[in-house]
Amino acid sequence: MEKAFVFIESIPDEVLKDDEVYQQWLQENIPAEWTTSLRVNWLECGTAVGAALIGSLPPAKILKLKETFKAAGGAVKFFQKFKSAFDDARKSGLSYADAVGVAARVSGGQAWPEVQQALLDFFAVGAVAAACGIGG
Repeated sequence: MEKAFVFIESIPDEVLKDDEVYQQWLQENIPAEWTTSLRVNWLECGTAVGAALIGSLPPAKILKLKETFKAAGGAVKFFQKFKSAFDDARKSGLSYADAVGVAARVSGGQAWPEVQQALLDFFAVGAVAAACGIGG
């Protein structure tokens, strides 16, 4: 997931203003190993799940995620906060979906009201992966 967050952070804001431009940019810029992993065996590749997530979200939600990452000090810092909060929530016995919600609120900080749905949409595919025994 961290690689997916860093990739989102790298998407130029101007690309996110038009869905067609965004989809073209994705085709030209998603790392080849992500798309290869997606075709060959995405079940074993977290970055492939990240690629699927990125491609499924509309540009406006990607822009909200980028704003959240920036407010948190960057995608890596956001991911570290998210992962720590998620791990703590899971250790306390919360389900995957509930732990995602808690971690998204914790890591989203003051930006939470504006980015709530973008974060929850992003992690929804991860919840499906976990429910199928392939997330983590």
